Amino acid sequence: MSVTLRNAGETICGLALAVTGAAFAWTAWQLPEGDPGVPGPGAVPFALAVILAGFGLASAFRAARKQKVLSAAIDGNALLAMALIAAACLLLESAGFVVASTLFLFAGFRWLGGVALLPSAFVAMLFSFAVHVVFVKALGVALPGGVLSPLLGS
Repeated sequence: MSVTLRNAGETICGLALAVTGAAFAWTAWQLPEGDPGVPGPGAVPFALAVILAGFGLASAFRAARKQKVLSAAIDGNALLAMALIAAACLLLESAGFVVASTLFLFAGFRWLGGVALLPSAFVAMLFSFAVHVVFVKALGVALPGGVLSPLLGS
């Protein structure tokens, strides 16, 4: 079984997801796990990270075993999506959740979805603020405020 260019790209993306999941799992492992009746702040992130790593490995394994090649080109959208995720992760602490998620969603809507400029900006801002309000106000989860900390009260 030989790995074609397309299969190699899919395999690399799957392995990248697995490594990302493993890194998140390691980070979540450092958080308090809590008790069996009251899980700590690291329980859900750890579980999600393990699931991400598992799906990444499964995806890589499936791609490496695939025989039929539909296209010889590596999908540029997949690389762009990975770059956007990396940029959002790098911006999260310094710029804050609302700014990082707004930029991530806006770029995804515009460049990956082809959505017009104003709807992309509006929906990205609205969704980011809504998620911030739900997590911070309703659920009591602290999110990085970043540059908007004075406005958000964080």
